[in-house]
Amino acid sequence: MSCQHQRPSMAYPELNHSAGAKWIKHLTKDRLGNFTGGHFSDVNLSSMLFTHRVDNPEHVKLQVWSAPGLTKPTFAEAMKQKFKPAKKGDSFGPSCESPRNSSDLCLNPATNHWWKVTVIIPGYWQQYERVQFEFDTGCEAMIYTTDGVPLQGITGGFGGDRRVEYIIPEAARKQGRHDFVIESSCNGMFGVPWNGDTIAPPDMNRYFALASADLVVPNQDAWGLLWDFTTLRELVDTLPGNTPLQNKALVAANAIMNVFKKGDQSAIRDARRIAEDVFGEGWESKGAGIYDEGTKNAQIWGIGS
Repeated sequence: MSCQHQRPSMAYPELNHSAGAKWIKHLTKDRLGNFTGGHFSDVNLSSMLFTHRVDNPEHVKLQVWSAPGLTKPTFAEAMKQKFKPAKKGDSFGPSCESPRNSSDLCLNPATNHWWKVTVIIPGYWQQYERVQFEFDTGCEAMIYTTDGVPLQGITGGFGGDRRVEYIIPEAARKQGRHDFVIESSCNGMFGVPWNGDTIAPPDMNRYFALASADLVVPNQDAWGLLWDFTTLRELVDTLPGNTPLQNKALVAANAIMNVFKKGDQSAIRDARRIAEDVFGEGWESKGAGIYDEGTKNAQIWGIGS
């Protein structure tokens, strides 16, 4: 006996007229790790993070003075010393003073090194939103004005605490030249453990190389996409499996990878609009005002056993 009810005119399609790929979630999730850095860094988002990068003597002039032994001179004392030319690739150290006996670990750690830096900013760089100096000795450092005023700290290396960017002030960009001083010490954020474990004994004779002393123009849109993508990936990694927000973040991150094209600035803007599907339309322009939106009184539950 045939069915007597009528089929609605706007029914869901019953057939697919082309093949569709099965979405294997863990493969899609693992794919996200290829969008930044790694083996594909020359074609993925990392390839577009900087518009310009120079490190030649015409644009970056470095001089260094290494304090004798393990002394820690003041800024004024250091500026009276005789500095010598320096360049990328030079090594500085050691990290610790040799122990007096086997019970001592690291006395007066970290040799001290002072840098005088002059950067010459090309005139046509005025068109860009930001110019910055990238200084990476693999260890900790402090940037000063030429008068000895501390400006910001630097942490080199490629750990989660990496911070190697110093933004050139707008006034200096207009002048085309900027002079400043850097003090570096041959130690890490949590000492210099010989095997990387922060509770391990220190490496008594570790040297640090100047890996970067570059004047760069960051691609601000690309960096914005990097933070968008990083946040989406963290949502995917930390939210409970198969929840709506986790799935939405995973779909958005995967779509961003699909739309990205090396060298195409418009593709970066398109990718950032995809991220707004999760973060909300125009979220970035709202600044701190975004916290005024949404539920005012959140319910927080604590469950113990």
